[in-house]
Amino acid sequence: MRNSIARRRQALLSSVRALPIALLGGAVALPALGLSFAAQAQQAQPAAAAAPAPAAVQASAPPIAQAEIDEVVITARDRAEKDQDVPLPISAIGEKKIDEQHVEKWSDVVQRIPSFTPAIANPRTGANGLRGVTGISGGADGSEGDVGLIIDNVFLSYIGFSWLQLYDVNSVQVARGPQGTLLGKNTTTGAVILSNNLPSFTPQTTTETTLGSRRLVEETFTTTGPLIPDTIAYRISVMGAKQDGWLPNLYGNTNLKGQDTDRWGIRGQLLGTFGDVTDRFKYEHAATNETNNSNGTWNDGWVTDFNGQPRTISATDPSGVKKTFDNPQQALAWLYPQYASRIAPQPFATVYTNIGSILTHTDLVSNELNWNVGNLTLTSVSAFAHFDFHPNNSDGNYGIQQYDNNIQGYDVGANQYSQELRLSSPTGEKFDWTAGTYFLRELITSNDRQQYGPDAVGLLQRNTTNKGLNASNILNGVEADLYGQAGITTLAAFGQGTYHYDEHAALTFGLRDSYEDRTASDHGYYFGGATLAPNLTNVRTNYIISEIGGTNFFQAGVQDTNSISFLINPSYKFNDNITAYFNVARGVKSGAADTVAVPVYYTNASFNTANQVYPVVGSLPIITQPEISIDYETGFKSSWLDNHLIFNANAYLNTINNFQATLSRWYSYTDTSGNLNTINKSYLGNIPSVYLAGFEFEGRYSPIENFWVNWAAAYNGAWYWNFPDAAPAADYAAVYPTAQLNLSHQRIPNVTPYTFVIGVNYETHLGEYFGTNLKGYVYVNEAFKSTTLFSVPSYTLYTLQQGSYSIVSAGLGVKTPDDRYDLAIWAKNLGNVRAMTTQSLSTNITLGGVSYVDPLTIGATLRTRF
Repeated sequence: MRNSIARRRQALLSSVRALPIALLGGAVALPALGLSFAAQAQQAQPAAAAAPAPAAVQASAPPIAQAEIDEVVITARDRAEKDQDVPLPISAIGEKKIDEQHVEKWSDVVQRIPSFTPAIANPRTGANGLRGVTGISGGADGSEGDVGLIIDNVFLSYIGFSWLQLYDVNSVQVARGPQGTLLGKNTTTGAVILSNNLPSFTPQTTTETTLGSRRLVEETFTTTGPLIPDTIAYRISVMGAKQDGWLPNLYGNTNLKGQDTDRWGIRGQLLGTFGDVTDRFKYEHAATNETNNSNGTWNDGWVTDFNGQPRTISATDPSGVKKTFDNPQQALAWLYPQYASRIAPQPFATVYTNIGSILTHTDLVSNELNWNVGNLTLTSVSAFAHFDFHPNNSDGNYGIQQYDNNIQGYDVGANQYSQELRLSSPTGEKFDWTAGTYFLRELITSNDRQQYGPDAVGLLQRNTTNKGLNASNILNGVEADLYGQAGITTLAAFGQGTYHYDEHAALTFGLRDSYEDRTASDHGYYFGGATLAPNLTNVRTNYIISEIGGTNFFQAGVQDTNSISFLINPSYKFNDNITAYFNVARGVKSGAADTVAVPVYYTNASFNTANQVYPVVGSLPIITQPEISIDYETGFKSSWLDNHLIFNANAYLNTINNFQATLSRWYSYTDTSGNLNTINKSYLGNIPSVYLAGFEFEGRYSPIENFWVNWAAAYNGAWYWNFPDAAPAADYAAVYPTAQLNLSHQRIPNVTPYTFVIGVNYETHLGEYFGTNLKGYVYVNEAFKSTTLFSVPSYTLYTLQQGSYSIVSAGLGVKTPDDRYDLAIWAKNLGNVRAMTTQSLSTNITLGGVSYVDPLTIGATLRTRF
């Protein structure tokens, strides 16, 4: 089995190794045949048979009511459309707001689009979310998010690409509901569409310098113009940002604070226009070196187990005295008295021993070709994307040396090749349509490396006597690895069209057929360390099994699936100002590959005493079933008072079957004495069904000239509809270690029910100063979140939650009428709110963890254009 899977993987890899060269080379070779080219991104999709220059399309979106409003060209349907003309729930932020309000990270987008809720942790463990659902977060490297990420027409599957800094951006669009009949790959709850600015034939250079609190320094530089007049244009964008962290480290590298910023990026583009053909080539590189793996600890108060009995944590000190405690703080202080004064909850500091930084690199190469063939447009999007992640995590906590050399965490690499071909009709016809094919090949490697230090055995056993089975040299110097691979090959055909019955009624329908080949493998092994006495060699193996879940194994799996996605979207335009719509959509997400699936072992202290390896009694599934989403939406879009008032609303009901998440399963084992033992194991699997229901509103209003009020609100309800085998909370599992919980009809944790965003912005002429009529502007933005539960209250005594709170951002600036000079001061989280984004219970030897939104940041930005 292992050999056949290896041969199959090698054949797949061999078939795609030359693909990026062939795809890009084919696009580059076309001009040599005498054809004309100009890269045309989604925002430049032609509105008629003749394709205008993309930069012109980007700049020509007509304003609403007055020149100061930021109108976004919507591209979610592979055509350039105004947001009010798209009968689907889509929110967007345009270039003007992105620049003026310093929107540069996904956390900034959250403050402006309430249904968009990414779980922001670090480049590996984050996940983009919509309507409260993110998919599998926390570092499931072989899984895909429920929300897709599309950058300049390229679908990026791995979550790490969401960590990119936003700079020189034209728009950010959030399309809610299943995607798949257009827009690259399937998703089950939506997609985030990022469009960067295109090269322009009008020369322009833009610089932006920002200085701020915690030694913030940001610099961006963009230059664009023609290489060959009216034929080839270029655009080069460079970004760099550094800022001190805000979580001080109390032990080890005290000069290095957690949650800092240290990143840079460069993007180069070429745009060619050659008659009926346009071609856009882009290369982008980004890198980070940040300590975003840090968080605080808190006193969760867990001293009583779920049955009401006192919690018990046994520990044996260096002299061999054994005591029982009711919290990990006391147990750790007993085990390591030299650090006792430091072992305490520190919500707003980190206690890591020799904290290190996380290194990431991304490379994106794409080529988009658009060719007007008669009255049709042929589009080819070829892309290669690379991501790598190398954490230098800490050696432990409080000075305790659980690990050595900061080697504790996952090294991850992701390579993605994709090719999309589509043919589109012109707009304005009785029936307009787009059809095409899509290919994706992705390979992810994930290696969980643990290099153990002198205190590893003491923490594992809660025994620091350093004798016999508790000798530190059993693990000291040993490196244990869990090496996983996840691969997927996707081939799809899709089509979507809109039939205009008359000037009022229209019906959009789409269909997608996807074939996917998913492969996965996991390999556990260890090496290094001291030479042990024969009676301790298997004890070492058992300790490693207890630490990382398994070792000395190899297992693999393959899954072939074929799925159908569809969209049915009727709409009715009552007049030029009011459009109502309904849609039903089906989306399918690939089965998730568990890159840390390990065998199931029966663990008992008697095996260590007898120097016998824990026996394997079962195995975990290595690939889950695909996730299937059925979504119903109804809503309207309206404009009033000569477009001074925009009001849109929609309601949705979304059922997701085979929802991918962490479950638990029982395994049975009969020991040598004939006793039946039951083992409960968590694993990556499928919840039979969940459902989401809610409503969303958004709009804007201009009561007076140059003054705008913007708002967006959402109620997002999320429930487990059928979930009979959930893993229990920690205090529940301490009493009932073999329990499985039935969470059917319970609310899904980490979902904020009510969110609301309101913002105002105002521009006015200040008068003539320095020989120029200056303009001033001011904005205030408030984002509200209601109480968020991080646990299911029925099954834990210690309810984890964040109360309701608001984050306020504000700024004011002055600029010249031609926007050549723009100086602004601004603040994010003006009230310095310390709101939690995650919270967890303690374990028998670890304090509870907690993380927060970013604190107050104040800055000043000078932007020049010339």
